[in-house]
Amino acid sequence: MFRKQHKLKQINSTIAGMIAAIGFTAPLSGWAQQATDLGTVGSTGTADGRASSTAPASRAAQVAPTQSSLKATQPQSIIPRSFIEDAKSPVTDFSGIAAIAPSMSLGISANGPGLGETKNTMRGFPDGQFNITWDGIPFGDTNGPTHHSTAYFPAAVIGRVEIERGPGNASNLGQATFGGSLNLFSRDLLKEQTVGTIFSYGSWNTKLVGVSYDSGFSKGGDALFGINVQHMSSDG
Repeated sequence: MFRKQHKLKQINSTIAGMIAAIGFTAPLSGWAQQATDLGTVGSTGTADGRASSTAPASRAAQVAPTQSSLKATQPQSIIPRSFIEDAKSPVTDFSGIAAIAPSMSLGISANGPGLGETKNTMRGFPDGQFNITWDGIPFGDTNGPTHHSTAYFPAAVIGRVEIERGPGNASNLGQATFGGSLNLFSRDLLKEQTVGTIFSYGSWNTKLVGVSYDSGFSKGGDALFGINVQHMSSDG
């Protein structure tokens, strides 16, 4: 009698296991049938390493204030020329442009953007504890790696800004790479000879007048050069 009950228990447990297995696999097949194709949401790289979205609805990614590079080995933000032209004041400087990126903050200029010295802070590091470079060359005061926004690089000559929130690699130049790097790049030169004018007027009789010139390709070779001259004043 004991042996029969034992065999009955084994049969019952086997049937219960089969039911459990069937009950477990059935919902999975149901979920698979209800799956929805969301399309392609990947990214591809461009020649300069910046990301280019391949999603069908990628307009938001294209107009985002900051982009990122597919080649980045540390947290990075890229602020393109289009954002500088469309969203920033023509009289602003590099510190005002960089402030849009994550981890960056900016002091207040009492006289308005570009009309008073301001200092960026990166990840809590104050000015002087991170690099600022122009086309890969670090610059700063002769007495230390601090910077003056009113003395360097107005918005008209900046092509893009790349912010690296990390110490970089061994090839990074500068005295304060431990805090990160704020890398400024000159604007791309046009391949055709071009003359452009700059004019801006705002409150407190704030005026900006300037002219830019691109040489284009010359008959003697493929060298390009550009000139930007501007004058800014304000009664603020």
